[in-house]
Amino acid sequence: FQSAREALEALEEQPPPVASNATVGKVARSQVNYVRLVGLSLLPLGLVSLVSMVLPFFLSSNTKAKQTEAKQYVSAMNRSQQAHFLEKDSFTNDLPALGLGIRNQTDNYNYSTIATNTAVFNYGISRDRKLKSYVGAVFFVPTLETTQAIICEANSKGQITPAKPIYKNGVIACASGTTNIFK
Repeated sequence: FQSAREALEALEEQPPPVASNATVGKVARSQVNYVRLVGLSLLPLGLVSLVSMVLPFFLSSNTKAKQTEAKQYVSAMNRSQQAHFLEKDSFTNDLPALGLGIRNQTDNYNYSTIATNTAVFNYGISRDRKLKSYVGAVFFVPTLETTQAIICEANSKGQITPAKPIYKNGVIACASGTTNIFK
């Protein structure tokens, strides 16, 4: 054939092949590959199973990455408050005064600090119900003439303000409903 059109016209001019029912049945039956058919039908089930096993891992790692932001920020706020206390003999309520460049709000957390004469509490409060909140504290220990710090993670997820850590008889500890993340 010189062109596709000529080939098409030749096909259209030919009558369709005639086969008996017995021949058609034999051909159809011999062309069915049951193993392949079962394999192809199970393929979607296998993919769904694989995705259902792997997806929680990726979602969990994404949550952990977001929570790492808060842990690092609260930890940096604690260290900066310790340095501020050494230099100025006081803690500060002013987050920008810590010189960390930490914004009061990110996509995932709100950050704040509350200072007293003997302690400061640094908060990373979750803005997402799937993330945990954090509180850090730095206490002035008069008998040692130094500071001690702690970071506590809320036991529950959500937009909650964790209870302040406690300093009692020379020991700092996380309050009820929170856990020390550096034990």
